[in-house]
Amino acid sequence: MVRAAWEQGARAHGFEADLWTLERVGERAGDWTPVTRTFRDGHTAIWWAADATLGFWG
Repeated sequence: MVRAAWEQGARAHGFEADLWTLERVGERAGDWTPVTRTFRDGHTAIWWAADATLGFWG
């Protein structure tokens, strides 16, 4: 049962569909949250985080 659901999800929502979803999420400016990341050597960089739904997993 789990394998059948896994295979169905891969066909219905493949890698390309997930990338398309991520691109669509990026079109709505309010969905991205800036996150300041501090590295071991002390420098910082701003990364962007988004809450995305990929595939049929929710």
